[in-house]
Amino acid sequence: MNTKRKVALSLAALATGAVTLVPASAASARTDTGVTAAPVPTCVQAQSLGSRKVRVTNKCRSTVRVKVIIAKGGDKSCWTYRPGASKEWSWGWPGRFDGLRYC
Repeated sequence: MNTKRKVALSLAALATGAVTLVPASAASARTDTGVTAAPVPTCVQAQSLGSRKVRVTNKCRSTVRVKVIIAKGGDKSCWTYRPGASKEWSWGWPGRFDGLRYC
């Protein structure tokens, strides 16, 4: 098969969604916001303290760096949580807690 045909078939496959390109290290790939795609472990817990406040607690055996993600508002800064540490975060309306991500 000639090179032009290979390129044309590759572009057609990408355009139709038949091929998905994923980096080799997708679990630790950082986004443009500095947040990794991997979810935080279940030993890092977020407890709702109302509609615009959350407490994040690290119940893991190791230190983790986590960021609070706020939908319809600005995400919180990266924070280092040692084992057993917790921190409360709050935000204004119309923000909504959208999860935790590594950073």
